[in-house]
Amino acid sequence: MDLGTWIIFGVVALLAINHFLLRLPGWTSRRGVFWGVQVVNLAAACFMIVVGIPNLHGLAHYLNWVIALLFMFHIIQNNGRLVAARRAEAREEDEQDAAARERIHAALHKKDSET
Repeated sequence: MDLGTWIIFGVVALLAINHFLLRLPGWTSRRGVFWGVQVVNLAAACFMIVVGIPNLHGLAHYLNWVIALLFMFHIIQNNGRLVAARRAEAREEDEQDAAARERIHAALHKKDSET
């Protein structure tokens, strides 16, 4: 196999990693893995723009740019999903805190009314 074939296999493997990364249970707590994949996405996009798949001539040369844009899209999409997940976690924590405050407030008022 030539270098171009290996690059295509690498592109497919990285796209599969992007697909399965956000489907892992607890992916929001595995920040090292998440940011590692994001850095690899950025490196792959830069590689595709600078080097690309060799032996692509004519209009096929633009395939390198399309693949680079696909990796950039995955970066944006993954970051958006992380932000949404963190907001949902923050909302859940706020609701739990509010419920705990209400219980404490009710317990204090109950004690005040007994005395």
